[in-house]
Amino acid sequence: MEKMKQKLKIVEYNENHAGGVADMWNNSREGWGGDSLITTEEKVKTQEANSSNLNLYLAMEDDLVVGYCGLSEYREDEGALYIPLLNVRTDYHGKKIGKQLVLTALERAVELGWPRLDLYTWPGNTKAVPLYKRCGFFWEDRDDTTHLMNFIPTVLQTEAVSEYFLTNNWYETSTREIEVSPDGRKENDFTYYEYKWEDQTQTLRMEFERTGRGLRLIETNDYLISCEVENFKLVSDASYKVNYHVKNKTGLPLQIDFEGENHKQIEFPFKQSIHVQGETIIEATFHLKKFEEEQSNWRTHPSVITNLLINGKRARFAIGVLPKQPAKIKGVVPGSQCYLNEQGVFYLDIENNYQEEATFTIHFPKSNWVDLEKEKYILNVASKAKVSIPVSYVLKEFGFYSPVLDVDVQTKTGITTNFKKEVGIAFKGLGARFSGECEQYWHIYNGLYHLYLSKFDNKIIPGRLTTDSQNTFSMFPKIGKPYSSEFSKRKPHRVHYDENHGAITLYADYQSSDFPGLEIVSMSKLYAEGLVEQSYKLRNHNDHLSENETWVYQPIYHNFYKPVLPMNQQIIEVNEQASADYGIWNSKNFTESWLFSRHTPYAHGISWPKDAKVNFENWYMYIEHNLGKIKPNTEVETKPVYVSFGAYQSWEEFRDFANRKTFDAVTPVEDLILTGLYDKNHDVDIHFVDQKEGHLHGIIQLHYGNVTVDREFTQTDEKSSTVQKFESSADSLSTVKASFELNGVQSSKQALVLPPRDGEVNICTENREGHEVFVATNGLLSISAAASFYPGLFSLHAHGKEWLHSSFPSLEPRAWWNPWSGGIRTSIQGANHKSFAKEDTTITVASLVDDSNMKWQGIKITTTFKQHEEYSGLEIKQYYVMLPNVPILAHVTKFVQHTGTYFHHKKWFAETCLKAGNLLEDSWIKSNDEKGKYFAGRTEIVSMLNQHVLIGSTTDQHVLQLITDPATVETETYMNKEVQSIAAWHLLSLAHGKEWISSPSFYVAKDTILSNDEVKQLQRIQLREV
Repeated sequence: MEKMKQKLKIVEYNENHAGGVADMWNNSREGWGGDSLITTEEKVKTQEANSSNLNLYLAMEDDLVVGYCGLSEYREDEGALYIPLLNVRTDYHGKKIGKQLVLTALERAVELGWPRLDLYTWPGNTKAVPLYKRCGFFWEDRDDTTHLMNFIPTVLQTEAVSEYFLTNNWYETSTREIEVSPDGRKENDFTYYEYKWEDQTQTLRMEFERTGRGLRLIETNDYLISCEVENFKLVSDASYKVNYHVKNKTGLPLQIDFEGENHKQIEFPFKQSIHVQGETIIEATFHLKKFEEEQSNWRTHPSVITNLLINGKRARFAIGVLPKQPAKIKGVVPGSQCYLNEQGVFYLDIENNYQEEATFTIHFPKSNWVDLEKEKYILNVASKAKVSIPVSYVLKEFGFYSPVLDVDVQTKTGITTNFKKEVGIAFKGLGARFSGECEQYWHIYNGLYHLYLSKFDNKIIPGRLTTDSQNTFSMFPKIGKPYSSEFSKRKPHRVHYDENHGAITLYADYQSSDFPGLEIVSMSKLYAEGLVEQSYKLRNHNDHLSENETWVYQPIYHNFYKPVLPMNQQIIEVNEQASADYGIWNSKNFTESWLFSRHTPYAHGISWPKDAKVNFENWYMYIEHNLGKIKPNTEVETKPVYVSFGAYQSWEEFRDFANRKTFDAVTPVEDLILTGLYDKNHDVDIHFVDQKEGHLHGIIQLHYGNVTVDREFTQTDEKSSTVQKFESSADSLSTVKASFELNGVQSSKQALVLPPRDGEVNICTENREGHEVFVATNGLLSISAAASFYPGLFSLHAHGKEWLHSSFPSLEPRAWWNPWSGGIRTSIQGANHKSFAKEDTTITVASLVDDSNMKWQGIKITTTFKQHEEYSGLEIKQYYVMLPNVPILAHVTKFVQHTGTYFHHKKWFAETCLKAGNLLEDSWIKSNDEKGKYFAGRTEIVSMLNQHVLIGSTTDQHVLQLITDPATVETETYMNKEVQSIAAWHLLSLAHGKEWISSPSFYVAKDTILSNDEVKQLQRIQLREV
């Protein structure tokens, strides 16, 4: 151990250590739940450059970083420094490194003159709790967090006990009992924490009170001095007793001077000097002023503070209290919207803060727009009990109801008092915009949506459901650099509202003390559709240019849920929630400035300026805006960040909004990608790729044909992908499969393997029934079309049979249509069969190329509109193309627009008329994920299908699968006794002089039903003209 201490040194971080820190984190996963997060040198540099650490200490063994301890100002409360993060490499646990780091941070806190050092951990971190306690921390007994406080800095700065520590080390002489449980001795609702030290001749005991964060007892060999307040929970606007117990344990002189100190709502003008022989009790009175606001558990309470001189040496006592009104009263409106001129009910919750039963008489004031059934309520409430009463009302208009309640109180023992209490209740509804304020928040409302600004921590919380628990909210801003956390607990000096162009804006103005002369204004504009536009204005009130560039740090908590991320020039759709973690995605891979989470019932999206920087921390994201140097007496503004929490229900729509342009439909990729590709030797390479930042950890089984290969990975392999070679299968369209358990998630994926480009698609013409027929055959499929018949396919032959229902060789009436062609065709709404038949149509040999440069060959059917009044100048090109020896037909449509008009959401469709059996009534259609089938030839049926349709008959087991393209708005089937058809509907927006080509739809002649993975794989294929 001594050798380890000699090799180990504690140093301060600089950027040269970033690579070593990254390596430390990557070797510390077991200590953090065994996560798969990967930390890079670049990520460490960014995090540390933007951190608010005053100091960052590293434990080094030679050049190896083995421990990490940050030290920053604690912004959740006053008077404390804070260890935001402490870590020791897993393989270095048990070597006292954590102790050395914590004690270094503690020494720094003492050196800087701070009275306390805090940290947080998690309840299950029981291994570290003894270390923390031996280093002076107390575990606060709370339900909402695991918070530890260390008062050793106050101990070492207390002059009255300094003599003991001149000859004793506080750590080594401590006799405090260590238990792995929350600390504190509870007495009359107070919690006291005790330190004890002992050497061969001296003892020292000191107690601290939890909520005042201060000393309340000193006991030495010579004396005992303690302080006690009569009760912890005190009703405001009253006076109370504080007692001092003093015991002189020797015959030596003991002179004590007491002087009270005002603190927050406590007035304490007490002053007394005494000379104590033996033991005495001193009583003093303090006054608790009128109630201001509910006290937070996270903050130091109003405290009874006494400055003492003990034989001329200073000590400072502080005991916190919890101010209360006679009753806590809160109004709650059930539901998420209200209604005018209807009987409604809201609830008034009352909590008696007296130690005895009390009667409360509550008087509501008159209101011009809220009619109450009763304006007076009399309630008997037991000691410390709670009561909730319904209040009936009729609403004349929507708005924020802020009645000042007049409350008379009479306790059982005869105490009478009166107090006023303002409650804040929002009655929101369609079309209403208003603002208001309650004890906890400033509010704005627009229609059914709201936004809260927290008075506690400056969170900006938008939502639709009236709760402060939302999936997206903004945290307090920081300005810098270096960034300051000063606004974590600072209230704005001004809050105001504005309504403009259908939106309502909440402004909150904050003065900076860390950057004198700078003011930051938070601007949150709420739209009625469920969208917030958030930006910041920086004002330089100085008479000189700001010294450095000014940056704004905008942190946003967003609960990733099935997120969609535009990264690496593709859209990644995460369907496994275990992969929805900030730490396993690299924000530098964003290629568009937005992200989207598919929450229900209201999806959430965030977009940010293209020139802003976005970074992911472990549990939140932040956006950085560079405003440059600000000229004197001017203001500059950040570009807005948008948060959608109802306005956009699909990522496609939100993407268009974020980019201010309309995109064609695309099929996203997933975070795990499986592909099967033929190499030049016609073997198959199976690629398995994880697009996240983590490394593969677990087992992957790769299956192809009758062969299975197992691959096992550990974190130390540092692999994010793998490739396995297989001999090619004889199948014309084969499937590869990966079964895996990675990072605790078990799943599987499938992919189609398209064979190499051997062979050709044979295309010829022949004469049938007086028509020149183009026939294209790839060895497995055969298609036929005749321009003189109709612009579409009239035949698709696969599995040894015909699948299409057509009137070839002549158009004829059928059911509702006259004429009717059947087959496969593209059409546009407003142009019927007769219109198409009148126009010029040509058929030529054609080829298209996919993203892998594979050539798809077949025919192109071109129809040029000249006679149609609306569509004259429009050209529709239908491509029907195949790969050699692959049972897949692709159908692509191109529009060339010269009509002299703009096409705005023009409806067009691709129709397939089917007859899969010998008779029409033998044919059936179904969605792949539905059990029921639709049979033709029986009755009229209109129904909707999904984008993967199965087609078959009762006469054989063969299946034809139709995969519509991702831009399909709806897939409709219609059938009666004469026809059976599928129409894939689309919308076309196209300007005059422009052209547009669709994504392909596919007909797959494969009896094995394609998996969802394989369907998406086909939908991602894009075909382009050569």
